[in-house]
Amino acid sequence: MYAEGTSLSCIEAMATGNAIVATNVGGLPNLVVGGLNGLLINPEGGELYRAVKRLVCDRELREELARNGLEVARRFSKEAWERSWLEVIRTYLR
Repeated sequence: MYAEGTSLSCIEAMATGNAIVATNVGGLPNLVVGGLNGLLINPEGGELYRAVKRLVCDRELREELARNGLEVARRFSKEAWERSWLEVIRTYLR
């Protein structure tokens, strides 16, 4: 099984402003903090149904997770990467 270090599809999903349900595998726990910017579930055990039902039934939670996920996605934007790289370059040019 292949596991991504950082899940581009998860970042893209967050950037759409949707609440995220992610499995607790690979690099996903580095992006998704359960209950803060998404819901983390175990890949087995029927947790997906419960997580989706929770989001469907709890609009406030769904909106909060979506807002917080959007903030995470912004840290991976093109502009954020440009700022980070420019800072690294400036540091080494000094």
